[in-house]
Amino acid sequence: MDRSKDPNWSALLYLFSNHDKLQTCLTSEFVDLEEGIVHQKALLKKSKVWSRSEQFMLKLALYLYSGNGKMDLNDMDYLDEKNKNLVLNAMKIRFKVM
Repeated sequence: MDRSKDPNWSALLYLFSNHDKLQTCLTSEFVDLEEGIVHQKALLKKSKVWSRSEQFMLKLALYLYSGNGKMDLNDMDYLDEKNKNLVLNAMKIRFKVM
């Protein structure tokens, strides 16, 4: 399957590729591109020591990928301008606005 054409995968990969903390998790341990598996529980466990804004970015990436769980977009208040732009671009990718 060509994941680049899947908006769910594209949004997740966009955030993971452009966010410093998420980039560190763009490994087969957490995101297995070959098998098409995102190890969500392992990612959430790893993120427990992260800042609130970093956790938000991960949860948003996972939500845009799977649609599971709950998201409180009010937590965007914790993000700086750069990360707010990443969020908006990821949402555009996921919902095919771009």
